[in-house]
Amino acid sequence: DRGSYKYYIYAGAGFAFGAYALALSFVYIDVWKAVAIRNLQPVISIFMSWVFLKQQEVINKRLVAGALLVIGAIWIFTSV
Repeated sequence: DRGSYKYYIYAGAGFAFGAYALALSFVYIDVWKAVAIRNLQPVISIFMSWVFLKQQEVINKRLVAGALLVIGAIWIFTSV
């Protein structure tokens, strides 16, 4: 299916861009802050798959609560 190739190309380009951005973040900011920001990756992946893959990911209360806990913890540790 040609449509799925498009998503694989977008995912590969996004991964390459993300890996480069992570490498740059290790150079320009404190490592513990870069690692905390990297922990948002699962939340971003869920959101992107829900938006771009026609809501393939099931969004329920537990998923939202877990995402909020991850974001809250990152916010607490990066603001210290």
